[in-house]
Amino acid sequence: MVTSPKLEQRLCHRVRGDTLRNLGLRLHSSSTTYDAAVADISVSGIGLIAQFDVPPGKPVTLHAGPLELVAEVRHAQRLADGTWLLGCSFPRPITVDEIMILGR
Repeated sequence: MVTSPKLEQRLCHRVRGDTLRNLGLRLHSSSTTYDAAVADISVSGIGLIAQFDVPPGKPVTLHAGPLELVAEVRHAQRLADGTWLLGCSFPRPITVDEIMILGR
């Protein structure tokens, strides 16, 4: 049986996020903010590495200094080291200025 490689479904190109600082991640059902590393980012979404999973469809707020961005978790994948890769989409394209704030 021949299997085809998984097709890329993203509309916007993502870039690695290892040059960005960690972000605060807050579930809308909680007042606690957790630390999350950025795996990748584009104007339409972000991949985060977190210590816990978040069910798809759940909204989260990302904090970086004065910037707050709302995103929706689209998928969560457990990684080999026990952390979780959370694929999130933004409700609107983020701006270059917002990306620059994330990188400070």
